[in-house]
Amino acid sequence: MNNNFVKSTEFLAKWEWRGQLDGAPTNHPRDPGGFTRFGISKKGNPDIDVENLTLENALKLYYNRYWMVCNCDSIEMPLALCVYNAAVMSGPRRALGILEDVKDWKEYLNNYKIFLFNLNRPDFIKGWTNRINDLRKFCEIYELDNPKEK
Repeated sequence: MNNNFVKSTEFLAKWEWRGQLDGAPTNHPRDPGGFTRFGISKKGNPDIDVENLTLENALKLYYNRYWMVCNCDSIEMPLALCVYNAAVMSGPRRALGILEDVKDWKEYLNNYKIFLFNLNRPDFIKGWTNRINDLRKFCEIYELDNPKEK
């Protein structure tokens, strides 16, 4: 697992399981994913025993089912994190579909935010907006710390 995956997963951990070692299990009645641990939903991963999921196995799932499926190793940071984040939140197919229509992470985040708002889930909009804003800050800081050579 490369450094970009590790950095990206550190960002996701803050949002998906609030960094809690027990995986911050949730079962929000209006969340279509159903029971979730470490941000891994039972509905999205019916072949996994989500109730007993360990951090080690969750990280393997993140890497294999989201990072690698979206080919994030071949996408430059911080766009790779944006795609990975969308894959975790909305599935790899949606994340890759948005990627087809954008040229950079800023456009990606704007398009993804529009997608989320169009879901018409008022219970989740505030949290999604906070997460997107935090991701935007992460990307801005990443670019400042890692200027591209011209």
